[in-house]
Amino acid sequence: MTDETQIANRALARIGHANSIDSMEEISPEAIACRAAYDASRDTVQSAHPWDFCTEIALLAPTTNDRPDDWAYKYIMPTCLRFVRVWPYQGRPNPVYPIEYEIRGGFIYCNVENARGLYVVRVEDTTMFSPAFVSALSFYLASEICMPLGKQNAVTQRMIDAYDAEIKRAAQTDANSTPTNQDRMNQDASWIRARDA
Repeated sequence: MTDETQIANRALARIGHANSIDSMEEISPEAIACRAAYDASRDTVQSAHPWDFCTEIALLAPTTNDRPDDWAYKYIMPTCLRFVRVWPYQGRPNPVYPIEYEIRGGFIYCNVENARGLYVVRVEDTTMFSPAFVSALSFYLASEICMPLGKQNAVTQRMIDAYDAEIKRAAQTDANSTPTNQDRMNQDASWIRARDA
C-alpha cells in the first residue's frame, strides 16, 4: 500500500537525494518541500489523463440555454479537475466521431439531450492510485522539489523529461485496462471546441 510519504521518498530518490523522510508532517527541508508541492503535483498528474481511478461518468445538470442559435442544450459544469468529453444518455460515444461540445463560462454547450459527462475528479486517497499513476506522480513531484532542495537545473530538466515519458507510458497502460478507457484515449480532439471564458 502506497502512502504520501512513500511517494515523497520515491521522488527524493529520483533526484538522488540522500535523505528520506519518516512523515510528510516532520520539520525537515525534505518534508517541507514535498508537502508544499504534493497537492498541486497530484492534481496536475490526475488532470493529465482520464485515469480510471479518478474519472466519473454522470448525468449533467441542465440549465436555461442562452445560446439556442448555436447549441440545443446547456449544462452546468460539474465540479472537477478536468472535463474530458460529453457522453450520450445511453451507451458509449463513438471514439472516431466524438460528440462536439463547447465550454464557456463554467457551462457546457452541446446538441445532446440528457447528456452525460466524463470528467476527472480529485482523489486524495493514495490506496486508490494505480502503480502507473504513482510512478508518474513521483517524477512530477521530483521536478517540483529540485529547486527548494538546491538541485541543479539539469536535474530538474531530467525529471521533467522523465515525467513526460512516464506519463505517456502510464496513460497507455491505464487506457488498456478497460475498453471504456481505450475509448477515452481514442478521442479526436479536432471535434471538440472547448474554451474557458
